[in-house]
Amino acid sequence: MSNFSLSFNLVGNSAKFASLAKILQEIQKGTLLLVGPEGVGKFTFVKNFLSFNKNGELIIFSQPAGNKFYSIDTARMIVSLSRQATLKKFFLINDFHKFTKESQNTLLKTLEDIQNNNIFIFITHSFYSILPTIRSRCLILRFNLVSKKEMDDFLATTIDQTKIKNKTNKQLINFLLKIYPGQPGKIHTAWQQKNKIMLLLKFLKASKIDKIQMIDSLKKNFSLKELSEYFILLAKDRLLSDDLSDQEIESYYKVFDLFLYNDLNFDVQLANLVLNYG
Repeated sequence: MSNFSLSFNLVGNSAKFASLAKILQEIQKGTLLLVGPEGVGKFTFVKNFLSFNKNGELIIFSQPAGNKFYSIDTARMIVSLSRQATLKKFFLINDFHKFTKESQNTLLKTLEDIQNNNIFIFITHSFYSILPTIRSRCLILRFNLVSKKEMDDFLATTIDQTKIKNKTNKQLINFLLKIYPGQPGKIHTAWQQKNKIMLLLKFLKASKIDKIQMIDSLKKNFSLKELSEYFILLAKDRLLSDDLSDQEIESYYKVFDLFLYNDLNFDVQLANLVLNYG
């Protein structure tokens, strides 16, 4: 790893990344399952490392179409490519939990008897969404959230300190640290679209009347799914604290119901959220 330059979000988990690098250099065929929180560098490390150390063909599946689930055709394509007796092939598959059970089962026979120096690298933050029959055939490496000190070092070396000292930017950084604790990759991505995130922060601090007036602006910048994910992240932070009353906890669960179980359009859904829960 001496010649390998880590990219922005590869902070923390240094011993795990060193072990992974050694495995990637030596492995001839097999299956790796990298498990851990989003935004700690699992996918980026493997992609960059294998691109830098060209000892085989790298085939990447980074995002299913429409950000939903990988289709069974994707699984069949992987099986077909693995049968081609060419150079060593690394199949790097991000968000492997987005393979349906049917798609995972399509891969199972290939993983049971790996041919032609194929290496499969599955990345997930949802371990139990992977079939036990596949998990049992994998070498599993687990990654953790990045420590506070490492996050401080990451911010100090990645983001221009003159910008961080700006009051507005400081509020944004504090907000991102709250919803993405120990996830430098997530913070880096959010920082690249900070105007959009600042709009969300302004919305969260606004009065109910102002929030209703901001709905059109939010609609132009966010999907309802994105907003619900941000709310859940904020709610998680609050629910993990010790200062919530039973009434406040019940309120959060009601909002979860609003997002998850009601089939309402964007405007109605968001207006109900503001009017009933602020």
